[in-house]
Amino acid sequence: MMILHPLDEQALHWNEIAAHPTWLRIAGTAVTALIGSFVMLFGVVAWLS
Repeated sequence: MMILHPLDEQALHWNEIAAHPTWLRIAGTAVTALIGSFVMLFGVVAWLS
């Protein structure tokens, strides 16, 4: 039991992080910003050409 305990605790920790709404919000914001950057970049390239 002592050997498995740290692994169980780590798994619980990661599940809490994955289930936390703040992480979903951060990930969503990052993805949205990334897509927005690509769209803006392609828009500038298309406008210049």
